[in-house]
Amino acid sequence: MSKVAAEALGSLYHDRYGLDVVCVRIGGCFERPVATRQLATWLSPDDCARLMEALIAAPSPGFRVVWGVSDNTRRWFSLDEARALGYEPQDDAERFAGELEGRHDPLDEIYLGGAFCSPSLDADDGADGADGADGKA
Repeated sequence: MSKVAAEALGSLYHDRYGLDVVCVRIGGCFERPVATRQLATWLSPDDCARLMEALIAAPSPGFRVVWGVSDNTRRWFSLDEARALGYEPQDDAERFAGELEGRHDPLDEIYLGGAFCSPSLDADDGADGADGADGKA
């Protein structure tokens, strides 16, 4: 929720005060992908630097939301907005695909956030009073 709120605030400041605001949705920036889902969402450190340089150099970008991912063969997200601002990614996570066999989580196919959206991470619903709903926290 905080990401969406920050993007909405950026849009508001652009609309109201004319600020240039570019929000970057980073898939996962690591030296190399560590799970199969990152074959789609990976942003190499070098491409991250290229992206930030392009965004800083872009004249009057207005308000934009761009995806921070490399030019991955299995990419889920469009690079159109970032490319319109001068980003030219050069890396592809596919070269690491062979190293990631067996690191697949079924939740990667269900949720954009993969295992980070696992129901096992849900907050307690309060039915047992463990969350303090019964006044006994």
